[in-house]
Amino acid sequence: MIESTFSVLNNAQKKLLDGDESTALSYYTRAYSEGIPAAAVDLHKMTKGYMLLAMREYSPVHFFEHLEKLKHSAAANENAKREYVIALQALLNIRELFLRDIAVNYFCEISTCSWGSPYAKSLDALQHYLYHKTDEITEKDCYEIKTYLPTADLKNLRCDLKKITAYCLNMLLMYVGVKSTQYTGKSYYATTMDFGNYYLTEVKARDNYSSNASVMTRMHFIQKEAYYDDYLQRFNEVCQNVRFSCQEELRKEVTRLVDRKPSKHPNEEEFFKYAKRMEKEDTEQLSYFSLFGRLNPFYFMIKPILKVCLGAGEVGSFALDNPFNRKRWLGVCTMLAWANNWSIEMVRVLTIIAGCCCFGIFAYLGLYVAMKAGFYLPNLDVTKH
Repeated sequence: MIESTFSVLNNAQKKLLDGDESTALSYYTRAYSEGIPAAAVDLHKMTKGYMLLAMREYSPVHFFEHLEKLKHSAAANENAKREYVIALQALLNIRELFLRDIAVNYFCEISTCSWGSPYAKSLDALQHYLYHKTDEITEKDCYEIKTYLPTADLKNLRCDLKKITAYCLNMLLMYVGVKSTQYTGKSYYATTMDFGNYYLTEVKARDNYSSNASVMTRMHFIQKEAYYDDYLQRFNEVCQNVRFSCQEELRKEVTRLVDRKPSKHPNEEEFFKYAKRMEKEDTEQLSYFSLFGRLNPFYFMIKPILKVCLGAGEVGSFALDNPFNRKRWLGVCTMLAWANNWSIEMVRVLTIIAGCCCFGIFAYLGLYVAMKAGFYLPNLDVTKH
């Protein structure tokens, strides 16, 4: 008997949480073929079962577009109506969904960046949409939230949407780095040995690579630097209207989710299971410490110590006008890590070792003084707005 209810979508989420993305995709394909409204399937797929916004894979504006489509389907289909109510509940919880996605992608997309970053474009698209549509969503109730959820607090939703707008602008205005490694050709070394009546020459080749990094505001990496002053004015305006400290709140909330500290939000257990799996696939979190954690069953006991001493897995600052957002030990470690494409934790271990020697302390202080004066390592390019 063909499954005719929306439970096929729940099965897709179960497979996703188990890491079987191929089967999860197959379930979504089945959902389309069984006549479930495409908007319902798309919403479920792009939010991983209403766990997070998945801005790395989809544009967050599509969430609102599919919500509008599902609203029309709900008027004529009882099953679609039931799914629309669930989608509206996710809309009321959208701030948490947004923060979860930031937490999952913090180390690979927020503390670092890439040229033409799709994630940065999603942040830009979301802030632009919410800045112009928040009144329509909350004041005019364009999604008929009060019709389907009479007890919904639209004032609270308005505040959350304003905060998300500020979060997006904050991350667009803050400085991030792009680490890169370039191939610079081959070096050849010839060794000749004289055996009297003949010579033996041995040639060895070595590939050469060089590491460098560029540090700019995230807006630079999506060619939006010309809007910096406009976005900064918009950011200050939103923060003033909502009356909250965006940078402090953003760091606090993302830290809670990265550390996987539970709260009363729905789907949190499933989200932590998903986040734990994604952490293992995040190349930015791969280090000797994470490898040690996978091999040592008692790693959880020393992980807090590593976080306090080395900042392993620590969420950095979201402060603006600060080129190095992980400022533990005055930012020198971040500069060294980005310039040489190393993990920050490994740099901190090396600086501790170097600090045991007198020359290491003087070298570190020299780098700090030079950095404060605006002089950085030769392979690190810092472009200030």
